[in-house]
Amino acid sequence: MTTPSNIDKAALKIYVKMSDGQRLLGLFYLEPNERLQDVMNDKRSFLPLHALGDNNKYKMVMLSKRFIQQVEEADSKSSEMNSEDRRALDDRRSGDRRGTGGSLELA
Repeated sequence: MTTPSNIDKAALKIYVKMSDGQRLLGLFYLEPNERLQDVMNDKRSFLPLHALGDNNKYKMVMLSKRFIQQVEEADSKSSEMNSEDRRALDDRRSGDRRGTGGSLELA
């Protein structure tokens, strides 16, 4: 049986709102032909997010789907946080509902 040594995945920049109000900006990696809703509806209880911190460095965190309240696709032109991302993340932290991209609200 032959298994591939690696699978090409595409980075998708997203905003995540957790049930405690915490908001994260980071990257999900999707397989070819996989959509964000496919990841959110699969059988895994935890999802890996490469969260972007204030120092512009990524750290991998595992998010429990049980505590994810909302996922919103961000503009994915760049994998680094720019000033527009920082403003949008600050707006989301303060509860401002403005922004771009689609939103997936979870119950």
